[in-house]
Amino acid sequence: MTVSPTQEKIPKTFKECSDLLMMINPPIFKVAKVIGILVSNFPGAELEPLHYRALELDKPRALATNAGNYGASLHLSDALIEELQWWVTHIPHAKRHISHDVPTMIIQSDASKKGWGTVCEAQEIGGRWPA
Repeated sequence: MTVSPTQEKIPKTFKECSDLLMMINPPIFKVAKVIGILVSNFPGAELEPLHYRALELDKPRALATNAGNYGASLHLSDALIEELQWWVTHIPHAKRHISHDVPTMIIQSDASKKGWGTVCEAQEIGGRWPA
């Protein structure tokens, strides 16, 4: 079973990403708006969260350079352009699987300030951190 972004979100996401790609040096607020739109698609899009990091990294850098001014422009890096192009190509077919097969193996792990441990099918390993 799968879910997808709503029929309203798909063309909006496509348009906003395409519009941003057409700008030479868009204002930072426009990039922030697109980030919000992309994040709003995550519940219905399985791989999409892997394709917005450049936006998320370039925005605070531009804000720091421009003393927090969202009206200042941001240079579109090659990575940012590549991610926007990915969205334009893939948003029409976005989906998320909400049911998966029964797992064939379960691995549990844990760590604390004192040590670590893991269990996989009755095999256990762990230890204390060096002092």
